[in-house]
Amino acid sequence: MKRLNGSDLILLADGVAPDVNDIARLAESDQPMILVVPDDEQHAGYERIDASHRWAGLARIDSGLLGATAAMLGDWDLQSTLLRRAVQAAVELRPAASGPGAGPLLAESEEKLAGFERRLLVASRGGRDDWVARYLLPVIEEMATEKLMETRFRPVWLVHGALALTLMAALSLTRGWMGPAVAMLVLSTPLDLVARRLALLRLRPLSPSALALRSLWPAAGLALLAAGWFVARHDGGWGAMACALTAAAFGEAMRIERGGIEIPANQWLFSRRSAIVAAIPFAFLGAWNSLLALLALYAAVSFYFVQHVRHRDTRPAE
Repeated sequence: MKRLNGSDLILLADGVAPDVNDIARLAESDQPMILVVPDDEQHAGYERIDASHRWAGLARIDSGLLGATAAMLGDWDLQSTLLRRAVQAAVELRPAASGPGAGPLLAESEEKLAGFERRLLVASRGGRDDWVARYLLPVIEEMATEKLMETRFRPVWLVHGALALTLMAALSLTRGWMGPAVAMLVLSTPLDLVARRLALLRLRPLSPSALALRSLWPAAGLALLAAGWFVARHDGGWGAMACALTAAAFGEAMRIERGGIEIPANQWLFSRRSAIVAAIPFAFLGAWNSLLALLALYAAVSFYFVQHVRHRDTRPAE
C-alpha cells in the first residue's frame, strides 16, 4: 500500500505488475476506485471479487476504510479483507487498461517478466503535449530515463532542477547575460518530462498539482518579462516590454481557456518549451525585439484558436 496526498491509499496486489497508465489514472483521480479485468479464461489467475470481475491488482482506497478494517481484522489477511470491504462498500469498479502491450501483468514466471522492463519504459512515455516534447526531445528523454531508472535519483529533484534553471535564467536576463540564460532554459526543457516518467516507473506518479511542477509555467513567464525589461532598457524601446507582457498575458489566458477540453493540433500551441526553442535562432542573431514580437503573436494566435474551439459548439444556430 502507498499513501497518496490526502486521505487515500493505493493498494497493490502481490505478484501483479500494474500498467503505469492505470497507476497515473488512480493517482490523478479524486475518488476511490478498484481496477478490474473480466472474469474469463485469460484472467483466470487474478483474484475474483464478484460474479463477473477479477481484481487487476490495483485500487484506490479511502484510509478510513483501512482503519475500520484493521480494527476488526483478527486473523484475516489485511489486503484481501480490505479489498472485499471496498467491494461491499460499492467502491466504483473500472476496467484496467487493455490491448497490445497494455494492462496488468501476472508475474507467474520469469518468461512472463522477460521484456517487462522495456514495456514499462515504453508505456511511461505518456502524452507529449507540445511539438518540442513530441519531435525534438524523445531521444534525450528516453536516454535519461533509462540511465536513471536503476538509480536512487528522486524524480522531484529533476523538477526542482528545471525550476532552478528557469529562475537563474530569469536573473541572468535582467543582467543582460542572454546567451547563458537561453542555454539554461534549453537545459530545463526535458527535465520535467524525465521526472514524470521516472516517477511512473517507480509507481509513485507526480501529482499535477505539485508546487514545483505548477511553478514552472510562472517561472518561465518571469524569464519572459525579464527579457522584455532588459531589452526595453537597452535600445529596444517600450515595444519590447509591451510584447513581453502581451505574450505572458495571452499565454496565461490560453492556459486557463484550454483547461479540461481536447484541442485539435494541441501540440502546436504556445507553450513553455516551444517559446524556449523558438528563442535559439534569435539568440544567435541577437534579434531580441523580433523574438519578443514573435512570441506575442504566437501566444495571441494560440489563445484565439483555443477560444474558438471552446466556444464553437456553444454558439446559437443561425
